[in-house]
Amino acid sequence: SQIVETTPITMADFKTSMLGAYPTVQAAFAEMDASPDNIDAALDEEPLDIHEFIRGAATFQPPLSKEQAAFAFYALDTDASGKVGETEMVKAVEAGGFFETTP
Repeated sequence: SQIVETTPITMADFKTSMLGAYPTVQAAFAEMDASPDNIDAALDEEPLDIHEFIRGAATFQPPLSKEQAAFAFYALDTDASGKVGETEMVKAVEAGGFFETTP
């Protein structure tokens, strides 16, 4: 018998969902960074926290579940800072895979 590890979402599915709603990774990041009470947040250089990331991933087409978004967030947080920057997100999508990290 073979042991198969399952993950909530693959990078391919993450990318497909994200690009189903936004033209580029950068556009998705900017939209995820904005919030109803702070539209200008999309213009700053601040990275996303997990709450912004989960809220933003719900706008993907198809939307990500909270479990999928949390998995993607921790996999994209390559420096384990508790935040995901635009550069981290772009590099991971371009590399085509999530990095093995745990919260």
